[in-house]
Amino acid sequence: MKMSIGAGLAGLAIALSGVPVIGQSQIERQHAAHVHGEATGTLVVDGRLVELELTLPGYNLVGFEHAPRTSEQQAALDSAVAYLSDRAWLNPHTGSSCRVTELYAGTRGFTEAEHRDDTRSGEDDQAAHEHEHDHDHDHEHSEPGSGFDSEHAHDHGPSDGHAEFHVLAKLDCASPQGLDWIELDLFERFPGNEVLVLDVLTDQLAARTRLRAGSERVELRADR
Repeated sequence: MKMSIGAGLAGLAIALSGVPVIGQSQIERQHAAHVHGEATGTLVVDGRLVELELTLPGYNLVGFEHAPRTSEQQAALDSAVAYLSDRAWLNPHTGSSCRVTELYAGTRGFTEAEHRDDTRSGEDDQAAHEHEHDHDHDHEHSEPGSGFDSEHAHDHGPSDGHAEFHVLAKLDCASPQGLDWIELDLFERFPGNEVLVLDVLTDQLAARTRLRAGSERVELRADR
């Protein structure tokens, strides 16, 4: 039975729901957060099929999260996309005879148009929030020095000014019994990519693992 990333993540949330410190709402917050230095992702193994999805903050890979302003920044952006589009960083255990059948690497938020749309959306959301707040609680926040404005000044939406890289990879493994691990080489080339928080679902385990430089291997067996 083929299992998509979405179905796999839903299954992972259910599988982890009995663990006191990790629940579905925490998984959703984990993947909604945009933290410099920290990337997030999901890896689902279903028989001989593997699907990997990653979200990496732009800061992690190129050091900025806006439209390129110099030729050097454009070159860095192009280089990062080219590296992610090359399967060399994705290394499954050789005993699994896996081949990459699909690999997509794209970006969001690195063009002026995207920033204008994000800014406009953020302004509309803020205006709607303030309008509703004024109707409901105007008497509570009308006095100077109440702290209301400063409290909400940094309440940004998830897409405000945050540029990201998105990766989707699919593999077909002729010998899935030999798929003990997968290594993701995404740290040495990108020192700003400090940690990758990865939710993993296989027929043997449902777990969250943290990868970093010197520890790039995702273990896929419960007994390892």
